[in-house]
Parts: sequence; structure tokens; C-alpha cells
Amino acid sequence: MYGVDWGNRLLLVLLIAGLVILVSMSLSVVLSLLFPNGATAKALLQVLIIAMTFLSGGFSPVPGEFMRQLSLFTVNHWAFQGLLRIMLAGELPGVMSSIVPLLWIAAACLLLMVVVYRKVGYRE
Repeated sequence: MYGVDWGNRLLLVLLIAGLVILVSMSLSVVLSLLFPNGATAKALLQVLIIAMTFLSGGFSPVPGEFMRQLSLFTVNHWAFQGLLRIMLAGELPGVMSSIVPLLWIAAACLLLMVVVYRKVGYRE
């Protein structure tokens, strides 16, 4: 795919993609529960995604040490680092050092989703 030799680590690529999807879906559910207007929730999710992409260096290299530190709190940063290490045939511990933070972020988003769902409830 895309001329990249993923080697024998296709399961790790799928794991990273799955974690990013899980985080995105959790944030979507949280925003849709907090904001009854679907357009508002959709707009806020798009702003959040663009902000995380900007902070992680997805548009251009991250300038300065402060911005680099902020990028560590984005899903994009950890997913990119994990995929890059897989593409460069990095060692498994190096790849896992990017997947573990993604797992923690996904767990936090799932927990947030459960808390918000229990507090706000489902609106029909």
C-alpha cells in the first residue's frame, strides 16, 4: 500500500488504526451527548481534529519546544510515530512505545464517554 513495505507488522498497523478510530468515535459520542444540536457537535469535533493535527505537526513541522511538548498530548502524534517506526522497520519496543500512549488515550476517551453518558443520558 502506497509503496511502503509494512513487513510483518500489519497487525500493529491495524491496531494503531483501530485505536485512532476508537478515540475518534468516543470523542464523537461525548460531543453529541454534550451538545444536542448535531451541527454544533460536528463542528466542534472538526475543530478538535484540526487543532490536534496542527499541534502534532500534521500541516507543517512543529516550531519550538513548547509546541513539541503540546504535541505529546495528541492522538495524531502517537499514531504518526507508531506508523513511522513500523515503516522504518523499527524494533518492536520502539513501536510499542508509541502504541502504549495511544492505548492510554483510548482508555481515557472511553472512560470519558461512559461518564458523560451516565451523567447526561441518551437524548431521542
